[in-house]
Amino acid sequence: MKKRLCIFVLLLLFAVFKSEAKVTNWIGGSLGAANDWFTPGNWDNGVPGAADDAQIAVSGISLAQPTLGATTTVKSLTFGTLYSSIV
Repeated sequence: MKKRLCIFVLLLLFAVFKSEAKVTNWIGGSLGAANDWFTPGNWDNGVPGAADDAQIAVSGISLAQPTLGATTTVKSLTFGTLYSSIV
């Protein structure tokens, strides 16, 4: 009985703390770091990670284009029509 309870609690904790993938849109323009990819304020849902979908110029318009000073990995990267001819 105790073993089942322990397994149940561990599974419950895993489900609660499991990192969920998210979609985050570039909004740019954070004071002092308007173009920095790694500035959380430049994204509407936080800086994208390896399990996340990053979108640039898909919803709304940002005049600040993101720049990367280091490598990063995202699940997918989508460009809207504003930047499709620049990439």
